Formats: sequence, C-alpha cells, structure tokens
Amino acid sequence: MTAQLRIEGVYKDFGGLEILMGVDLQIEPGERHAIIGPNGAGKTTLINLITGKYTPSRGRIWFGGMEITSVPAHGRVRLGIGRSFQIINLFPEMTVFENMRNAILSKEGIRLSVRRALKGLRGVTSETERVLALIGLESFRNVPAAELAYGKQRTLEIGLALGLDPQLLILDEPTAGISSAETREIAGVIRRVTERKTLILIEHDMDVVFALADRISVLHHGRILAQGSPAEIRENPEVKEAYLGHLEAVG
Repeated sequence: MTAQLRIEGVYKDFGGLEILMGVDLQIEPGERHAIIGPNGAGKTTLINLITGKYTPSRGRIWFGGMEITSVPAHGRVRLGIGRSFQIINLFPEMTVFENMRNAILSKEGIRLSVRRALKGLRGVTSETERVLALIGLESFRNVPAAELAYGKQRTLEIGLALGLDPQLLILDEPTAGISSAETREIAGVIRRVTERKTLILIEHDMDVVFALADRISVLHHGRILAQGSPAEIRENPEVKEAYLGHLEAVG
C-alpha cells in the first residue's frame, strides 16, 4: 500500500538557523497520527512544509505516491491536503452556515455572481448542511461566527477544513484555549469526522493525543526522537525525560 504521506530527510533552516534536521516520517492511509513535542521543537514548521507554505532546504515530500516537494500550497489543497490553524480563521460577521458554504464553494471552484444565483446550487447547500450536522453545529447555522462560544468556533474551523473534502486532514492545536468540557466535545468531533480519513494532529493535551492517535511521533530539537503506538510512547524513557515528564511535573 502506498503511504498517504512520506517525508524523507527533510531539513529547514531560516537564515542559517536550523529548525528541522533530517526528519523522516511516513503516514499510512486512514491513520490518525499525532505529532507532539515541546514548544520550539519544529512542529509548526513541519506542518508548513507539508502544506506548502515553506519548501524544504533539503529533502523530499510525497503525497499519495506523488512528489509534492515543490508543489505550491494551493496545489496541495487541490490534491487533498486540508488544515486548520492554531489561530481561529473564520469570517466573524458571517453566519455559521455562510462560513461553511464558502468552504464548500471553494472546493467546488464556484464563485458567486449575478449570473449564477446561489439558491440554484442545491448540491452546495446539501453538502453544507451535511458537514454542519457531522460537526454538530446544525442548530447554530444562523448564528454569526463571532457570537459562537470559543469551543464552537474551533469546531466550525474543523468543519471548514472538512469542507474541502481532504484526503489528509491536519489539525493544529484544535483544543488550544478551551475548557476541559469543550476539549472532550471536540475530541469526540475529531474522532467522528476522521473515520476513513488520514489525520495529522498537533496537540499539547496528552489525554486527547492518547485517546485519538494510532501512532505518535515525538519531535525534539528538530529531529524525530521517537515513533510508536500511544503505549510505546508513554513508556519510552527518552520521551519521558524530554517531554512527558515535564508535562506531568507542571500538570
């Protein structure tokens, strides 16, 4: 089986400052894969390389068997890579439905115009309603995004990434800044919406990571320190020393 994503020997430096140093990573179709590590480990840089915001200083990246090392970000979206961001990225004055519909329109390559009335786009409306139901926001469809509770805004952003119907969904700190109850709710949403999809999860909440991930990669000082199942990572002495032990000490 061809890996969904394969990264080989990837380096990234900025003005001589090395952030990533020889990262190798392979993610299989349908796998939920978490990438964890302390602040400054290079997690966001790695995601920006996967999504095409940056290009590697050295190394190569494949998606579904196709090399995408030099493919721009918009080309990777078309190939099936979707992501959410650490910072909320919504249209605050638009309703939940309108935000979601915009994502569906973008996927379909449709632009609103006088000649093409939106009410005629029944398929777009149907798909918008389907995704809102999937993420549990159908009852909020007419609420402006700015009026949603923060946890609901994070859920909507996951929905926007899903609206592009990606083969690979990348979620960057989806539970950042929300309560324990909201975290449990979003973890449930993530589990539900990633059935039969490939997921890369960047997350500091280890309860969420261990509950959702099939495999985990630990990034430390720009290198992969360890890879394995949640049980293997939890018991890895190097990981405990570099990362998990610190979290337990401050938790």
